[in-house]
Amino acid sequence: EPQQTMECSARQCSSGRAAMPLLCLSAKSRESFRRAGLDALWHNAAMEYALQTIGRSYDEFLTAARWAESKGLAAFAIPDHYIYMAGPDAPAYDAFAIMAGLARETSSIELSITVAPVTFRHPAVLAKNAATIQEMAGGRFTLGVGTGWLEAEHTSFGIDFPDTTTRFEMTEEAL
Repeated sequence: EPQQTMECSARQCSSGRAAMPLLCLSAKSRESFRRAGLDALWHNAAMEYALQTIGRSYDEFLTAARWAESKGLAAFAIPDHYIYMAGPDAPAYDAFAIMAGLARETSSIELSITVAPVTFRHPAVLAKNAATIQEMAGGRFTLGVGTGWLEAEHTSFGIDFPDTTTRFEMTEEAL
C-alpha cells in the first residue's frame, strides 16, 4: 500500500497569505504515477525529487523546507537573486542568510543554493559562506555557482553586468 503518493497544494504562511504551490512526487507505486500522468517517470527508479522555491519571508522558506523534508524529498534549493521575477512586492532575501537558518532548523534534507552568480559575490566570499553553511548543516549543503543572467537586478543594484564571454571567464576563474 503506497503512502501518500502525490500532493500538490498551496500552503498558508503565518501571515495568512497563500504561499507558493508545492509539489511532491514520492509515489511508491506505478499506478499512482500513471494516474498522475507521469508514467514515464516510473522507469527511472534512481530518480529523486527536490523542491526549489522562493519565499516572501523566512517563515515561508522554513515551512517549505520542513515540508520537503517531511515528505522525504532529496533536497531543498533556493535561488540566489536580488530580485525575484514573482512581482514587485516579492522581496528577495539574501540566499546565504536564509540557507544558514535552514541549515540549523532542518536535520536531514540536502540544502542547496542554485545558482550564486559570480557577478554578485567575490569567489573567496562565496567559498567562505559555503564552508560556513556546510559546517552548520552537518555536511548537507551544496553550492551552485554560475554566470548570472538577470541584467535588471544588476542594474537595480548598481552591479556591473559584463558581457557573456566575460561572465563565463569570471565563473571559470572562480571555480
